[in-house]
Amino acid sequence: CAGGCVGKHCYCDGFEATWSLATPVLCVPPQKCQAACSANSLCNGFEVHSSLNLCILTRHEVCDAKSRTFTAHVFREWDHYQKLPGRACTDVGDFSTKAGELYV
Repeated sequence: CAGGCVGKHCYCDGFEATWSLATPVLCVPPQKCQAACSANSLCNGFEVHSSLNLCILTRHEVCDAKSRTFTAHVFREWDHYQKLPGRACTDVGDFSTKAGELYV
């Protein structure tokens, strides 16, 4: 994004010119962020900005093994997604959280 871009594959809306090459932020939408994390064996999760095309991949070293908490860039406008083993919605335990009731 530092060189500028245009077109439907340009996701520079959240880019800040003050960032250096060491800044761990990717300028991609959430779907591409998830794909980047899935393709990276060191990635254990990712954070996406709630309104801008910004993404931060997290690595295993970021997680504190004792408290299981992340020391990443967690702010109110960022959502964190953690990669867990298994497949979603395939175990009985995946459905144990009651979200509400539906009456017909």
